[in-house]
Amino acid sequence: MENRRINRRVKLQQLIEISYSNQENLLDANLEDISISGLRFSVNSPITTGSEIFLMFELPQENEGKIIKCYGEVLWQEKNNNTYIIGLKFKHLYRSDKEALESYLKNSI
Repeated sequence: MENRRINRRVKLQQLIEISYSNQENLLDANLEDISISGLRFSVNSPITTGSEIFLMFELPQENEGKIIKCYGEVLWQEKNNNTYIIGLKFKHLYRSDKEALESYLKNSI
């Protein structure tokens, strides 16, 4: 896939929780990398491009375990064996969450 990223991404591999298509339950997914504008994760089932997703994840300890809760839009997906790699663009980040994420990314250089 062609790299069209505007913002630098940082590897951050951990479990995240997502919800989409009006699901009541949160599903587990695997975060792979993150930037100030979005992230990439893998999941066991496809998610339609353009879908809005609610997600929660925790920044590492140096950011006091800050929990980020936000919405994003699926920009792309590709199948990789039995998983789907999903590219997501953040649609809304609270100011405090954005500041914590910016700090994390700056300190991860």
